[in-house]
Amino acid sequence: MTKVYRILSLWDVHVPEVDPWAFKAVLDFAKDNQPDHVVLGGDFLELSSCSQHGGDPDPLALVDEVNAGIAALEKLRAAAPKAKFTYLEGNHETRLKRIIANSLPTLHGALRVPDLLCLDEFECEWVPYRHLWRPKLPGGKMGKLYYTHGEWTTMYHAAKHLNAYGVSVRYGHTHKPQVYTRGYGNGRVCIAIGSGCLRTLSPDWIGPNAGWLHGFGWDEFMPDGDFTADNIVMVNQKFAWKGKVYGKTR
Repeated sequence: MTKVYRILSLWDVHVPEVDPWAFKAVLDFAKDNQPDHVVLGGDFLELSSCSQHGGDPDPLALVDEVNAGIAALEKLRAAAPKAKFTYLEGNHETRLKRIIANSLPTLHGALRVPDLLCLDEFECEWVPYRHLWRPKLPGGKMGKLYYTHGEWTTMYHAAKHLNAYGVSVRYGHTHKPQVYTRGYGNGRVCIAIGSGCLRTLSPDWIGPNAGWLHGFGWDEFMPDGDFTADNIVMVNQKFAWKGKVYGKTR
């Protein structure tokens, strides 16, 4: 049997505003399926402490948000102890750099999200914001699906991402799962996959009608780099996979 390389991707967790049931469902899924690689697709941290948008009358301190992020990383590492980890910087992670640049430029380079989260201790690769990343497979080939945090939140955001990048890409940012495909006569396929989020769905500042959905990605790469992509969408904080229900079952 040909071995595939399996990637679990989590998008827009927004710790500490993570939905506990959705996050636990993914942890349990990881324990059962043991991915080869875990991709944190950006906005893993909320960083309301660094927001310049306002709206939160009592934001957490930076140290509290960082500690919550480390605790979430520890749970992920315990769930998938043998997996490689990659962290794609999202726009929320850039809040720290932006507030330092605007208010405390003398601290530039002294406070960095990878250092605060101790990513080296988690053996977690850091990928800067807006970069396209793809996995190097065990045989040396590169996977033909790219990963990035995402840019556009238009109604047809999957088509927009595919047209802009011109390659198969999985992304987050929108919190609204969506898929767009383009086939070619030679059998080649390009696909853009917008993934769901793992944060709470109805924060006070946006209300209950944002249209956000919980979900995550599960991609299996063949040795030549081709892949099969599953976009898991949760319903009422749960989903089923291979006959088992994960998440809020009561």
